[in-house]
Amino acid sequence: MIVAASSGSLAKSAITFADLPKSADSPLVRNVLNIDEGTLDSVLATDPDEVREAFTFSFASNNSNLQVFSRTNALAVSNFSLSINQFATQTTQVLVLADEEDPFVSATPGPGQIKSGSITINGQTIVLDAGYTLGEVVGTFNDVQASTGVTVALETVGAGQFRLVFTSAIVAGQSNQFNLKSSALDTNGLFSTVGITATGSYSASYTLAGVPTTVQLSATVNAGGSVSLIAPNTSALSGLNLLYSSTAAANITATATQGFGDRVYNAVEASLTRDTGSLAVALNALAASDDRLNAQIIKINEQVDRLREQLLAKFGALEQAIARVNNLLQSITATNEARNN
Repeated sequence: MIVAASSGSLAKSAITFADLPKSADSPLVRNVLNIDEGTLDSVLATDPDEVREAFTFSFASNNSNLQVFSRTNALAVSNFSLSINQFATQTTQVLVLADEEDPFVSATPGPGQIKSGSITINGQTIVLDAGYTLGEVVGTFNDVQASTGVTVALETVGAGQFRLVFTSAIVAGQSNQFNLKSSALDTNGLFSTVGITATGSYSASYTLAGVPTTVQLSATVNAGGSVSLIAPNTSALSGLNLLYSSTAAANITATATQGFGDRVYNAVEASLTRDTGSLAVALNALAASDDRLNAQIIKINEQVDRLREQLLAKFGALEQAIARVNNLLQSITATNEARNN
């Protein structure tokens, strides 16, 4: 299927597909390319981009860090949005304190404590003074959540065991660089002693046949911080592999259209892939079949040769037996004639 934008380009470019009906001399042929040369020449002269869109793959987004790495012909929508956050949830290691009212912030932190100082998130500076408890740290972060996009929850793991869970949302117009393990964010090393573990969130949203849908994307964080994103095979974005080359969280809108030239290329490329393409597989199967048939022919020829030798030997023995019988008959005939004379 060619998505709507490309179909429009095809029509404006006077490029259409039609089926040739079956006749007495030829079978039914589907999707025959027809070109109205006059209309095409006119469109090329006035709006060549329309013709280009009819043949090529086009992708655009409001974030230059997002690129298409690969795609197939399974793409079923042309407009979609992405939500990308490598550090959506960040959790400290288990903090062992007598209770949650014990000092959690210290100028000289011991086990289960963080260093006093400040941290700036999306332009908002948060100051954590020595002597702050876990509850006060949670309250200090949550008081400025509207500016930072970060909320903090305190989890009780067991008696005297706690954990802080940081959840970040994307704030429009901000850098959204929230990685507590990064010295670029935590320049004073406030959280360097509490073993931060990060979990990302990656999703795509689109509307297909009037139904809004959100799917989760498979994500691989590459060296350098870029993220490879793959849409589920069951989604309208199936076969779309994206590369996001930033660590900043972002909401992104994107548009993708496929011309029939791109679709033909995708189909042919899969067929022509060395060793694994359908054409290579078919040729290998034919070669294997040829080898089997040749082996069978050689075996049959050998059997024919042996049978020929056996038959020749039998015919030779038969001729010798006939000759002996003839000789015996001649001898008997001669004997009878001698007796009669």
